[in-house]
Amino acid sequence: MRCGILFGGINKHRQTKMFKNGTHVVVTSPGRLLEVVRERKLALNRTRMCVFDEADIMLQMGFKDDIFNLTALLPTPRQVMMWSATWPSFVAGVAERA
Repeated sequence: MRCGILFGGINKHRQTKMFKNGTHVVVTSPGRLLEVVRERKLALNRTRMCVFDEADIMLQMGFKDDIFNLTALLPTPRQVMMWSATWPSFVAGVAERA
């Protein structure tokens, strides 16, 4: 299984080289993932599962639109999971729409 990580603050070229040989798991933030998808360095057309960890914090930080934009790019069928130590109503509402 090939895994990779994407994060801000460093050159994306080194991070995105791993996608040329295929990657099974990518750990990243919603914003960075959208960035590389828009630059056509990664396609989500074969993605079967998407996990948002600490969903409550992401939503509080303003990533709601990014989450919806990402899930709109995913093919169907797919599985979208949102993890949170707490499950406030605003997280539940986003999870139902994703």
